[in-house]
Amino acid sequence: MVTRKSYSKSFKLKVLRDYVESGKSRQEISLKYSIDPTLISHWVRIFGVERTHFADHIKLVPMRASKTDRELAMEQRIRDLDRILKKKDEELAFEKLRCRAMDTLIDVAEEQLHIQIRKKAGTKQ
Repeated sequence: MVTRKSYSKSFKLKVLRDYVESGKSRQEISLKYSIDPTLISHWVRIFGVERTHFADHIKLVPMRASKTDRELAMEQRIRDLDRILKKKDEELAFEKLRCRAMDTLIDVAEEQLHIQIRKKAGTKQ
């Protein structure tokens, strides 16, 4: 008969947090904690953890939590993602403005120096 090893909830959350925040693969994390990589996959499904580029904003909430806990966690996640999206929109607007300023700078330089700075599309070099 095969005996199954059980892990505490705190250990599972520790492994999941390390997996999410470190950016390492499940294989690397499983070697670090001496567990099977499929366990990490299983825990990811159970706890509803999603790996994103915004690891700072991840809150681990068990899928078996009460409905109100899940709803509150999802509402918080939506607020966090809205805040991140707003920040990214601001960064995009700034970069568009910076690109427009660079184009203007190149236009002025071409006009004043009477040389072509931009490469024409379709030309071979």
